[in-house]
Amino acid sequence: MADSKLLQELMDAAKVESEAYRRLLAVMNEHQDALLRQCPESINEALQRNLASLESGKQACNRRVEITRSLCKTLNIRIEEGSARIIACFQGDEMMALQEIYLELGQLGREIQSQNERNRQMIEHSLDLLHGDFQALGQLAKKASNRREEDGGEGVILSLRA
Repeated sequence: MADSKLLQELMDAAKVESEAYRRLLAVMNEHQDALLRQCPESINEALQRNLASLESGKQACNRRVEITRSLCKTLNIRIEEGSARIIACFQGDEMMALQEIYLELGQLGREIQSQNERNRQMIEHSLDLLHGDFQALGQLAKKASNRREEDGGEGVILSLRA
């Protein structure tokens, strides 16, 4: 039957998408580790892998959506009715397998969102610390410059590379 073939294609595409998002989650965890170590090279490498994994997940998602549209057309339902309506069109093992993969994709999405939020908070915290450091350096430079000018000398230039 056509819908059984499309269902198998949908299951295969969803598994590929799930694997892509599992890889993305692993890379996001590596990114968090790099942020904790404050290693710019590792952070950059993790971000590059993050982008590649995200692109892979996006392609897999687009493929799954394309197959879902075809399956919905075959089943004579609107895609807007959602995965629950699609699942309800099947029975037994097919229904259970489809339900499991949609649950897994949902769980992975929540985990990715949570890890993304943790990484975002770490980056914002690091930026706040840097901002404070630059303000402190600015105050030190101003005080050093004022002291030298009071002594009749020229201002002092501080190097931020020191």
